[in-house]
Amino acid sequence: MSEWRWRAFKIVQSLVERLPRTWAYALAVMAARVAWWFSPLARPRLEYNLKVACPELTTPELKKLSRLNFRNHAKAYADLMMLPRMKVEAMRPLLHLEARDLEYLEQARGVGKGVMVVSCHMGSYEVVSAIWSATLPAAIAVRLGTPLLPVCVFRLADDTYSAEAAAPVIGRSTGDARADEMRVTQELLRHIEGFIRRHPDQWHVPHRIWEGSP
Repeated sequence: MSEWRWRAFKIVQSLVERLPRTWAYALAVMAARVAWWFSPLARPRLEYNLKVACPELTTPELKKLSRLNFRNHAKAYADLMMLPRMKVEAMRPLLHLEARDLEYLEQARGVGKGVMVVSCHMGSYEVVSAIWSATLPAAIAVRLGTPLLPVCVFRLADDTYSAEAAAPVIGRSTGDARADEMRVTQELLRHIEGFIRRHPDQWHVPHRIWEGSP
């Protein structure tokens, strides 16, 4: 991030972090509408990426999804800006966990080598990270035998959050470090692909990541 963008971010943050949560979100939604209409590259690149991830989408569905995606991402920025003044105790009721997700966590912890939580650019992951998370790369998991827990964080309609987990990925070593890391990475990516397809409105990636993108 360039210095002027960082300064602009800090100026906006100094305002947003003092606002009530509802006001901060209202401001974020307004910013998202402007950004959606006047983004020469971000919007077409996002829609291209969403179409790759969800090829079954029609053009009207894709437009509607990209608007919602911008809206959710703007709210995630508001969350990030409000984070320094928020208390973990006040945030904890905003996070919903299903029994199955906690079972995956306990399953990973049962290995007895700690747990590494692996997530992706979805939802307000910074906020949930302040409540419950830790992330490290596949190479460490293979070397230490530490279970990797794939987790997706997404926003619910009432602006609370849900953390969805998948079955732990165990990074066992077979003696071929490169092959082991590739196997673990591919398994993690399969879980992340599932998260994206189930919650494409939360996957905000307005960058050129595939050939043919604008």
